Amino acid sequence: MTAEQQVEAEAATALAASPVPELRRLAVTASDAEVVITGRVPSFYFKQLAQETLRSLIGDRRLVNRVEVENGAPAATAAPADDGVDRLTLTPEWREYLADVKWVNDEYNAGRWQPYAGEYIAVVRKQLIGHGPDLLRLREDVARQTGVRPDRIHITYVEPPIEC
Repeated sequence: MTAEQQVEAEAATALAASPVPELRRLAVTASDAEVVITGRVPSFYFKQLAQETLRSLIGDRRLVNRVEVENGAPAATAAPADDGVDRLTLTPEWREYLADVKWVNDEYNAGRWQPYAGEYIAVVRKQLIGHGPDLLRLREDVARQTGVRPDRIHITYVEPPIEC
């Protein structure tokens, strides 16, 4: 068995053993440089969960998450206006989530997340609500604390600085 086949087998086993049924339907392919996850899940939460399930198994390979989200509730609707231009209308819930994503990126670029390097941070309504090394526990704790649905909590892993 090649190293790539070994990584694929371990990743497939990890997803198949997941207590989350949505992850058991995903596929994994590996090369010497990267591991690619594909398939469909009902929310961004499950997409990120799939990624985190495999992170520790892939070694130095790059993880490419090509999982598609097939959410039953549309995040946005597009309708042509009188002038023929389509207008995209986000639901308030998704508008808030995307504002959190932008805020996290802006704060990262300003260097404000450096104290949390090597951890996950959880943001709701442009506020840092929590941080820690365990993605699942953090998401559950923040959902319980804020009353926000787990798949609407923006969680980001803050990469430690690369030393050359």
